[in-house]
Amino acid sequence: MTDEEIIAIAKSMERQPWGIGSRQPDAIAFARAVLRAQRGEPLSPYRWVEHKGYECPVPPNTMVHVRLRDGQESECPQPARKWIWEDGLNDSTISHYMVVR
Repeated sequence: MTDEEIIAIAKSMERQPWGIGSRQPDAIAFARAVLRAQRGEPLSPYRWVEHKGYECPVPPNTMVHVRLRDGQESECPQPARKWIWEDGLNDSTISHYMVVR
């Protein structure tokens, strides 16, 4: 569905749903997310990938989020080179990663 189609549907409604963030682009992004959810599509193109090895699985400057064995996740993406990718026996070992850029 195009942005124009979403806008046309919104304009045809009795009350226009532009209240989300008080900005039309926010409302369009929200509508797209709702449509993806209704179709059973993932809301994000990013996926957690299980890390099973010792070496960094991506190029050093790749921006990643990481999840540790204890369930903690990084708060913001960092270049992969900033993480310790070795397989340790403790809870702070990386168990999953997500490429974000």
